[in-house]
Amino acid sequence: MVFDQTRKSPRDIFPGPENKSTVKTNPLSFYWLPVQGVNSYTFILKNSANVVLQEVVTAENIFHLKEKLPVGTYSWDLICSEGQRGWYEFTIDQEAEDWLVPSAKDILSKVSIDGYKHLWGEKEKDSNQYKSLNLEILNANVKIALKDGIPPKPKFHLPDIEENGENDYTPYFKKLRHYIDRNLVSCSIAYFLYQDEEVKNYIRTVLLEVCSWNPEGPCAVDGPWGDEVGLSFSRCLFSVYDLTKDCFSDVEKQFIENTLIQYARQIYRRLLNTNFKSEPGKSHVGRISAYLGEASIVLKGIVEDEEAEEWLQYSLDIYGSFFPFFGGEDGGWAEGSFYASSYTKWFMPFFLLVEKYSGFTFLNKPFYQNFCHYLFHFMQPHYEVHSFCDGFWTYCIREEWQGFWAQDPFSVYADRFGDEYVSSSRERLEHPSHFDLHVFEHFFPKIYLEKHPTKQVKITNDKHFRDAGFVAMQSNIKNMDQGDSLLIRCSKYGSSSHQHADQGNFTLLKKGKALICSSGYFGRGYGDRLHTEWTKHSIAHNVPLINGVGQETNSHSSVGKVIDVISKDLYSTCVLDLSESYQNVDVYIRKIIFIRDGLVVIKDYISSENSISIDWNLHSLYKPTMEDNLFVLEGDESFTGKVYHDQFSAHGEFTDQYKLKESRDEYNTLRKQYHLTWKFEKANQHKIVGIFDLYCNNIEFDILANRFSGNDQYSILLNQIFE
Repeated sequence: MVFDQTRKSPRDIFPGPENKSTVKTNPLSFYWLPVQGVNSYTFILKNSANVVLQEVVTAENIFHLKEKLPVGTYSWDLICSEGQRGWYEFTIDQEAEDWLVPSAKDILSKVSIDGYKHLWGEKEKDSNQYKSLNLEILNANVKIALKDGIPPKPKFHLPDIEENGENDYTPYFKKLRHYIDRNLVSCSIAYFLYQDEEVKNYIRTVLLEVCSWNPEGPCAVDGPWGDEVGLSFSRCLFSVYDLTKDCFSDVEKQFIENTLIQYARQIYRRLLNTNFKSEPGKSHVGRISAYLGEASIVLKGIVEDEEAEEWLQYSLDIYGSFFPFFGGEDGGWAEGSFYASSYTKWFMPFFLLVEKYSGFTFLNKPFYQNFCHYLFHFMQPHYEVHSFCDGFWTYCIREEWQGFWAQDPFSVYADRFGDEYVSSSRERLEHPSHFDLHVFEHFFPKIYLEKHPTKQVKITNDKHFRDAGFVAMQSNIKNMDQGDSLLIRCSKYGSSSHQHADQGNFTLLKKGKALICSSGYFGRGYGDRLHTEWTKHSIAHNVPLINGVGQETNSHSSVGKVIDVISKDLYSTCVLDLSESYQNVDVYIRKIIFIRDGLVVIKDYISSENSISIDWNLHSLYKPTMEDNLFVLEGDESFTGKVYHDQFSAHGEFTDQYKLKESRDEYNTLRKQYHLTWKFEKANQHKIVGIFDLYCNNIEFDILANRFSGNDQYSILLNQIFE
């Protein structure tokens, strides 16, 4: 009997290392899907000579090697009461990173119970450790904090709270982030540096106030009223207290420490209760392993050593093995740019704490180095949108969710691993008047920001993010502000959490302007009618509906596969298999061609045993002019396009309305988005071609569409591509 290792939920871990893979860390960890009713597994590791190197019984679904393996090929298997999984083969090569993760006992043995324990200590008080500009902005933050005063108590758990009023859950936690993640954190850093008496009084008042709110009530990390308040406290209060504990009397310290202990235990409780080691695809829970690690260090000597060690070891096990769940070796983030900008920040203080006390760095894992590629291709400051998934509408998201889009997504990553192109992109970031949600990152001591010259990335025009499921194509990385970008999503992650039912979706940017992009918003917040009835669905994206139906939402099985990516000097292409994305097709292949001097071709082949109709959709921020199969988009930038079908005439139409069961006036106050559709009647097979001319090159569209049979330069080039 072979026990099943098929993922049943979008939360489930991706087992690894995969069969026939090359691992990038040594020693490595092994992880698998737990089998229901099984309490123990026999893990077996053998080398290429079939010599058994390890045979261990474990109750967990993760096993960590404690010593490096020599370069070579190995196999591993699992046996349990339900049978044998089968052998998986993997290879370790010379380029594998040294990955001997320290133990919790070793780290805690180096943490003093006196003085500062967190990242900042006496030697970091030297202001030369920080940019003078950052200190100026810090002072501006302190002024805001002193003006804002004490945060209001939560009331969203009480009956009869007005929906979306200032005391409702979402408006409240957005506001609380200003008081805690911005104001209190800023003042704690300022006090650490300057010992200002007014700032000290502010910190005393605010920290004692929020600690008096019931940690097991609406402020809980795992309570029934939502977790965002607890997440802010769990993220910030441990380091705030460590920086400012000399502000408090012994009685006050004990009161605060008891509150911090409650939050640490809540974090651990939530991680265990949600089975995070086997179900890490829970977005919010993915933040808190790092907070638990910070707690274990700050509370050393305050809780029993065994409890602190248990917490810290749990965190080390997570980050030393499968994390990040939403990112693989390629550096892409499966939940899109908006969430990447913050979710690659939450763990950074803990990572640097581990470095401080052990010298080991999690940042040498390939994901963190290669994240610079994702930053460059998907998070350019001049992009009008930041594709894909929730929050792509960055032209207004900064007002909707202030601070969640990080003010410097490049921080630490560009410092350590960025090349000249990454650094140039970072230089174009807006200079803020104040810091928002991610204050800590602006005050990491310089020692943690030093360049690693042997680990710098090398940015290229095209990049395939195999693990996350993205492809990026650029016309000119040397002049991004004046170039064109084609970004594509086709992912194994499906359409759950903050992802949408949009396998095969693409964004076309001209000089940063979103000529073709996804449509939709949150509305009032995640889960609003606009979000659940439009934004998450295929109809909101640049993918077709088949028989009026899109891809399945909230599904781990509605996936896409990138079959091939080719990058040449003049052009790049990719081939996508979307056959598993739709339930009513047999074959769906989408080929995308990006010619760098201004031509994009989308070529779809869709077939089904039963005849199917197609609604072929595009979306834009710019109002189109349409005539049959021709359309023109004109705004800050413009382009011309045509859509063809091999059997039917193509007649397009557009609207600026969302198809909702019930609309709200407030949706009309958001920036207009235009939805273009070409409808094709039922057939067993559809061949559809979309051709987009970005620079009015006088392209003979009809000749190009007719098997690219012309003698012009584009026809000749496209014939070569399609051979």
